[in-house]
Amino acid sequence: MKNNLTKIFYYEDNKRIYSIYEYNPFNGKPIKKTFFQIDGKTINSINEYDPSTGNKIKETDFQNDGKIIECISEYNLSTGNLIKETWFQEDGATIININKHDSSTGNLKRTYFQDDGKTISYIMEDDPCIVLFERIKTTYFRSDGKTINYITEYVPYDIFPFRENYYKSDGSTIDFIEEFDPADFSPIKTTYYNPDGSILKETNFANNEYNYIKEFDLYNEKLIKKTYYLDDEKTINSIGKYDPSTRKIIEKTFYNNDGKTIKAICKYDPSTEKKLNTLVSELKVKK
Repeated sequence: MKNNLTKIFYYEDNKRIYSIYEYNPFNGKPIKKTFFQIDGKTINSINEYDPSTGNKIKETDFQNDGKIIECISEYNLSTGNLIKETWFQEDGATIININKHDSSTGNLKRTYFQDDGKTISYIMEDDPCIVLFERIKTTYFRSDGKTINYITEYVPYDIFPFRENYYKSDGSTIDFIEEFDPADFSPIKTTYYNPDGSILKETNFANNEYNYIKEFDLYNEKLIKKTYYLDDEKTINSIGKYDPSTRKIIEKTFYNNDGKTIKAICKYDPSTEKKLNTLVSELKVKK
């Protein structure tokens, strides 16, 4: 059997080894490249190649001691494209995260593990369409590494999330959804759900004059109440009550600046929303 061909490259002093290349003696294709740290002795990384095509199939990067593995990169046998990266903790055995590149879309999926290196903590999905990978989605898991805690979705070609879906303990039933302004990540709306998936309540944070919270009938998901707040998001400005059958306002109570003393109560026709009467009062709201 013919021995592999070897070529040694040195640093500028021609004494310290920079790298060692090994070639297939039958076709001259590279089969292994070993790179050394500046001392010329400690291994920095080892690249392995397919002996027939010369395409890189694996790269192993080592920590500063040149022995403990830091990262293993795997490449497609036919194309030589990167398909998987496995990063390790300081012991060189416990996994920190695994990056997988989709060969058809180019999307990057990064799975991060808890301290045991086995239980999943969260999964990030990135789009490589532009220079830097852009986040598409991040899925966070509960302590068991299987049950979804919440999912963050990101604005295309931006760094800010626009929505986060939080799940109940089963990991599949939505608990609430938070929506954000894609420009600055400020909250726009939070929607709370009943166990059957119907809407329980909505909290609106849009840049209107007042913030408000919607409340819905538990059984038929009809709007029954809307509470408006001042800018401090604590002091009540007004409360509107709605007919669950027509979804039209039937009563609106206005408060003074203290958010407790009633200024006026307006009654409306449940069919037409036409104002019927207005009662001015200085009664204090019961706690």
